Amino acid sequence: MQSHAGFIQLLPALPDVWGEGSVSGLKARGNFEVAMNWKQGHLSEATILSGSGNECRLRTSVPVTIKEGGKEVTTSSPVTSNGKEYYETTFATVAGKSYRVNPATL
Repeated sequence: MQSHAGFIQLLPALPDVWGEGSVSGLKARGNFEVAMNWKQGHLSEATILSGSGNECRLRTSVPVTIKEGGKEVTTSSPVTSNGKEYYETTFATVAGKSYRVNPATL
């Protein structure tokens, strides 16, 4: 995870030998805590806990949906940066609430 460029980027450079795994307790700028799982080198699910209620800007390599309490908050949109395509979304958060990130069904 990276969060130094104004957004949280999930799995920006996952080594091939880490085909499956999970991590939790990662702190991102903006007072967010991130947990995520991946399979076959791709994001399978992530949870973002908002510590301060700041706006969250998220970047992923695949399109995702964001849900809070089972209700869809937003979906990501494609963007191109340095010749690579990513998906980004920005959404409002509430302090103490968790947001579930799942790959979108295409």
